[in-house]
Amino acid sequence: MPATPQGAAHQGHVVTRPFHRSPRRSASRYPRTRRAPVRHRIMRMTAEPEIPLLSVVVPTHNVHSWIRETLGSVLAQDVDHMEVLVVDDHSTDDTATVVRRVAEADPRVRLIEATVRGGGSARNTGVRHAQGRYLIFCDGDDLVPDGAYHALVESLEASGSDIAFGDYLKFSPTDTWRPTARWPVYQHSRQRFTAAESPSLLYGRACWNKAFRRSFWDSLGVAFPDVPRSNDIVPMTTAYLRATAIDMVEPVVYLYRERQGTSSMSARADSATAFLSYLTQELACAELVAETNSTALTRAYASLIFDRDGWVHLTKYLRSESRDETRDAEVVDALRRLVGRVGHTHLVRPDLHRILFALAVDGSIDAAAALARATTGPRQDIGTELQNWIAFLHIQSTAGVEMVSEEPWLARLAAETLATAVLTGSAETDGRAIELATLASSQEPTVLHDAAELTSGGTTEHARLRARFDASRTVAPSLTALSSGRSLEVTVETLHASASLDPVLFEPRLGQVFRPDRLTTSKGTYVAEFDARSLPIGPKLIVALHEQGGDRLHTARFVGVVPDYDPFDHFTVIQRRDTLELARRGHWLSRAARKAARLVRRRLRTST
Repeated sequence: MPATPQGAAHQGHVVTRPFHRSPRRSASRYPRTRRAPVRHRIMRMTAEPEIPLLSVVVPTHNVHSWIRETLGSVLAQDVDHMEVLVVDDHSTDDTATVVRRVAEADPRVRLIEATVRGGGSARNTGVRHAQGRYLIFCDGDDLVPDGAYHALVESLEASGSDIAFGDYLKFSPTDTWRPTARWPVYQHSRQRFTAAESPSLLYGRACWNKAFRRSFWDSLGVAFPDVPRSNDIVPMTTAYLRATAIDMVEPVVYLYRERQGTSSMSARADSATAFLSYLTQELACAELVAETNSTALTRAYASLIFDRDGWVHLTKYLRSESRDETRDAEVVDALRRLVGRVGHTHLVRPDLHRILFALAVDGSIDAAAALARATTGPRQDIGTELQNWIAFLHIQSTAGVEMVSEEPWLARLAAETLATAVLTGSAETDGRAIELATLASSQEPTVLHDAAELTSGGTTEHARLRARFDASRTVAPSLTALSSGRSLEVTVETLHASASLDPVLFEPRLGQVFRPDRLTTSKGTYVAEFDARSLPIGPKLIVALHEQGGDRLHTARFVGVVPDYDPFDHFTVIQRRDTLELARRGHWLSRAARKAARLVRRRLRTST
């Protein structure tokens, strides 16, 4: 039995068996024709314990719904002599019970109950117990594709580099995407390069898509901090900048699960405590980058702050409905220190990014929050967008911040919202639209002109603009219900019962219109049913009302509840702005068959 590393005892309590040689490797070590006696084999194992090639550290906290699947994907990796160290950070569900059952069936798994709370400490505890030549981190709710760890370890064995990393995907119940699509360093595999040679490496600072040489990790002297947010960006930045050689492998090596709700750490990133934690960690990273005196790294890091991670965290904080305004002064001070360290000279984009950072650093948090709510994040109903623009213009005018006149394109964003209100106006929104038009045109005269252009021409006089509101209000379609199975049924209501309209599905890319197979109407209420077999698979479709005898379409505002996701459904439904985006899917049996075929092909490639 391997000895527990020095200093590990007070960090966590090991409650399952320590690492043993995997059964497959044990059988092959002694050929059948020259098998040593049982007693001799036991003595050799006791005297010369086999050191793991790879240690996988898995911190967990209340992930009982996913941990079995996660460990299954890790244990399926084609790496001999692997140990999996699961460090449970005081879970209150059945996470530890599930891990114990897995450990009883597979001696490579060890459960360690953390004595110190915090995700950072859980990772550090796992590192202290790890004995492998290489080190990998995995979160307890994600997945590892087949062959991922083999590719990472094989690259390090061949190159002698300090770090090997690979691409990753993010997925949710309804979508899968590749965050690295525009990061140059992720576009092709290669070995033995440095961060200065590929500065876009700084864009991805998660620890879970990388393998580290253990001797290199120990030489860094780093530890994961116990902070509410971003506990891996400082250790990863340190590792990037200190590594003498880094490898990029070709396969996708990690699948990150985007969890809904508030149970995951990512979902809590908009609180003041989490944002301040991020800014503190980011300031430490800025100091590390500045010490390199590398122009390429400095520019890449500035882009990371103003266009990527920093931008995302700032807008989430500004948009948060639970924002604690009493802590705005702390946020402004921390943000000023970070921007001051990165340097204003890199804040050169003449767009929304520059304006929001400038407003926040200037201390105009309320104005920045109103502008962020109006222009970033998930789109809201048009009435809320109008109100956010009105709030921003009121605040910036009273504060003397002339952002609209300085940035004509920002005025055009306001004009786009105003034009949308004109086209889909209703009794609830036309009053706010008139207020926005009056307020915006007093500060930037082009707003009203641009809005008229965006609504297919017309005059900028308020009387004619008001006439457009009245004309649109006679339709004002609302999508109040939707059910989706083998057929798609939509219910649309209008404010004008005598309007000659037909509910349709509109494909905006090619301009195709699909009419319902069955339709019933009653006093301005339309119930349309579309047979799934009559619709194309894949293209995005939008519910609209089509004027009979004309070409005009009225997008139906959605005021109902989005149906729950069902893997057996024939349609996916995603809310966009204030309407719905639909897409027909193939039958679940055909999708399952394609998935199985992909799995078989991948395993065949791995085996060959």
